Amino acid sequence: MATGPTLRTFPSLALDALRHPYWTAEYLRGGGLPKLEIWTAYAPPGSSASQVAAYYVEHWNNAQTWRDLDRIRNLWKDTFVVKGLVHADDAARAIAAGADAVTISNHGGNKLDCMQGALDSLAQVRASVGRDARLFFDGGIRRGSDLIVAKALGADFCFTGRATIYGVTAGGLRGAQRAIEILQSDLAYTMAMIGCRSVPDITRDYVSPTQP
Repeated sequence: MATGPTLRTFPSLALDALRHPYWTAEYLRGGGLPKLEIWTAYAPPGSSASQVAAYYVEHWNNAQTWRDLDRIRNLWKDTFVVKGLVHADDAARAIAAGADAVTISNHGGNKLDCMQGALDSLAQVRASVGRDARLFFDGGIRRGSDLIVAKALGADFCFTGRATIYGVTAGGLRGAQRAIEILQSDLAYTMAMIGCRSVPDITRDYVSPTQP
């Protein structure tokens, strides 16, 4: 098995850690570099975080087909969400196969940076799957106004990763909670500015016709 990358320590990194003793203490208290916990059980016993990550990449399945999705749906009787679709036809196919929801996402562009943004697909996907299908949106949520745009274009639910990661980095759990509070405040402010009384009232009419 590949041993994976080794975390190197640079003088500037060490200095930064010394300048932020609370953050460094919390980082070390949590075990340092986090592991992919859902893969740890399958990696060889005693694998480090980087070795677990290498094991994950080594077993990456890049040949999945619609037949695989049908098989998983038949085997899995609980809620089934398909993530990572950006094409309207693919989303409709997943819903037809029995997916309870589809997450429109290009994985932040970090898998294939030439892909179109998830937001550019959202309105077309909604038109393709109809009003009753549940659509989740993942990608680019930074402000309350981003939530409004995504809702107006068809999202039922939005994920936000970067804002909460920044919050965790700055202040742990409380930092993540504060990031959510800021989003909520910004959402309320933006809705007041556009004259929208409640989230269910957000419709396509609130988005400029020049948008997708």
